Amino acid sequence: MRKFLYKILIIIFLIFLIASISIVAFIIIPEDENDKGFMAAIVDKHELLRKSELPKMIFIGGSNAAFSIDSQMIENKFENYDVINMGIHANIGLKAMLNEIKPYLKKNDIVIAVPEYEQFYGSLANGAEELVFLVSYAPSNVLYLDIKQFFSILKYYPKFSRRKIHLLLPRITGEESFDSIYKREYFDHNGDFVGHLKMESQDISNSHLFNETLILNDESIAYLIGFSKYVEEEGAKFFLDYPCVPNGQYSKYKNQIDKVDELLRKEIESNIISYPRDNTLPEDQFFNTVYHLNKEGRYRRTIKLIDDLEQKIFQ
Repeated sequence: MRKFLYKILIIIFLIFLIASISIVAFIIIPEDENDKGFMAAIVDKHELLRKSELPKMIFIGGSNAAFSIDSQMIENKFENYDVINMGIHANIGLKAMLNEIKPYLKKNDIVIAVPEYEQFYGSLANGAEELVFLVSYAPSNVLYLDIKQFFSILKYYPKFSRRKIHLLLPRITGEESFDSIYKREYFDHNGDFVGHLKMESQDISNSHLFNETLILNDESIAYLIGFSKYVEEEGAKFFLDYPCVPNGQYSKYKNQIDKVDELLRKEIESNIISYPRDNTLPEDQFFNTVYHLNKEGRYRRTIKLIDDLEQKIFQ
């Protein structure tokens, strides 16, 4: 009996130790303006929301929005708005993506959600490792977390801590280790990611939209619908656009994609500015994943997006 209790105490101690190390990584290693990591762009995006004086046109999504929208083109067309791209990473989760703009939402703003299709399947909407980064860089977001998101944070806390310490090492040693395009500095003044625009596209034949075993998440559908009502109640306008994906990927996952569209149209059809089948491009228009457009694809996607906005919002 004593041996059993001893083992239990050891396990509790180890859990406490891991949690303590994680908390130290959160608190003792603060974020700062010199943080060059990709996710640190969260700080800059929140600053764009905070300092905006004009009505805002806010794009919400994961990296599909970050890589594939030219906000400056849109802002040039709709000059009475500050266009702000909040897209950064799908693993923040749909719930947190939507909620993080709530403190900045004002009357006459326009909110355009462009969530990846995976947000509506499985549990991605609750977030993964990148959700921990969001709360780290913008702590006020913890106020909007539900129990499922808290469990996601607990699950990914150790991995986040290891990654955060790895990101800290260059600051301690003075040696830069960022050899990737995924850097904070490659986000522009509207929040668009532009680090890939002069680079050659990569083979995306092994990149896919879905894990086909995932089940449709009705909660994600309901959450987005509920958020649309919240935006309208605040005196702003909500619209939904679908991400641009390769033609072949849409054909392959047509049933899953169209099911999402069908369920959303039952409740918010007047808020949807496009059809999934219309937001597709040839594979050679993509940079390195099925959601990241290259320079030409980004231009074509933005031209269509502007046309959709004119017809649906500004007609």
